[in-house]
Amino acid sequence: MMTRAVLLAAIFTSLTGCVSINVTETGQSGYSNSCKRTAYLVQTGSLRSDDALASYRMAYAEQVEDFDGQVLTQQSPSAVLHGGQSGADVVMLTRFPCESRAKAFWRSQGNAELSVLREQAGDLTVAIYERGLHVNF
Repeated sequence: MMTRAVLLAAIFTSLTGCVSINVTETGQSGYSNSCKRTAYLVQTGSLRSDDALASYRMAYAEQVEDFDGQVLTQQSPSAVLHGGQSGADVVMLTRFPCESRAKAFWRSQGNAELSVLREQAGDLTVAIYERGLHVNF
């Protein structure tokens, strides 16, 4: 249910440009006390290539595991209800134990190697949300 709320909020954000989401997680282990607040790495954008996106998603999921990231969703919409037909929207949500782990992944060599696949897959905006996402509908 939580994943559905996060996905809906992310889709709402990409369609309207405004969102406030509140999803919090507790009980992470294996990290110092500085890793108390869950962070989400959110990738949104328009699709360039289905094949490149499939390759990027597979390689991405393997890389984030090394930073204790958990991919929550890697979905494209099942139907586009409003907007251009030229490129489907892409939404990828990844949960990390904290913002520092998300940033460590983003600065990693593994992620740098993913940049070519990411560029081929789509025109993506990548952002980190600390403490989760707040949904206000």
